[in-house]
Amino acid sequence: MAHHIYHTDGVVISKTSVSEWDARVGVFTRDLGLIFVHVKAYRRPESKLRPHLSLYSYIRLSVVRGREVWRLVGVENYGLTTVFVKHKSARLVVGQIINVVKRLVKGEDSHPVLFDDILGSFKQISLVVDQGRHLELENIELVTLLRVLHHLGYIPDIPELRIFIDHFSWTDLAQIKLDAVRRPMIQTINNSLKATHL
Repeated sequence: MAHHIYHTDGVVISKTSVSEWDARVGVFTRDLGLIFVHVKAYRRPESKLRPHLSLYSYIRLSVVRGREVWRLVGVENYGLTTVFVKHKSARLVVGQIINVVKRLVKGEDSHPVLFDDILGSFKQISLVVDQGRHLELENIELVTLLRVLHHLGYIPDIPELRIFIDHFSWTDLAQIKLDAVRRPMIQTINNSLKATHL
């Protein structure tokens, strides 16, 4: 019986060796939620898959569901995350965002709006780093974490923070006076993370 092949976009959020050559790759996907994919011969020097599956890579993957694990049958790297490899400051911000996703997203529930929001923040990070605007990275991190927590139901309704939740666009960020709400934003994020008990 032929297996159904699922095609979806995703972000690589973890990698673990499972044998001398194979790996278990965690991918937060747009359509399948958080899945763990068994990748055969990943660690072999001649592996053609490894360059496409580096940490934080934005990829198009094709997978089939096995009895116990997902198996990778194809992958294409969109190339967006090469900037994260070159710039430590960008990599640290992306790492913070991914750590919260790993902590709070469980199972194979689809979160397409959350996925699109995280991808939008990655594109914004890439843009500001390419333009040498590294000072904006902290603001992007704060807004992204706030929105991730909001999508997952952990942020209470706070009127002064609605500007970052309702109808928000990354192109608006430069016009928003974030300094005026930085303290309540950080406090809300920290309180919400504590409330998860994870």
